[in-house]
Amino acid sequence: MNPAGTKENEREMEFDGGCSVCGGPVAVKFTRSRAVSICRACHHFAIANVHVEDGNLVFEQVVRAAA
Repeated sequence: MNPAGTKENEREMEFDGGCSVCGGPVAVKFTRSRAVSICRACHHFAIANVHVEDGNLVFEQVVRAAA
């Protein structure tokens, strides 16, 4: 996990091995109660819910499927 330190992207983080599809690094942009992530390797796009639980930031990806 690499928190970005610049003012332009202070709401962004990157997680190594965070992609649920390929295991690649995931860049995450946070809003009020959601996060949007994109894998830097396979470009998988995901929406996540974010909340604090026992002092830890919990990042849960929302899985959607279409038939």
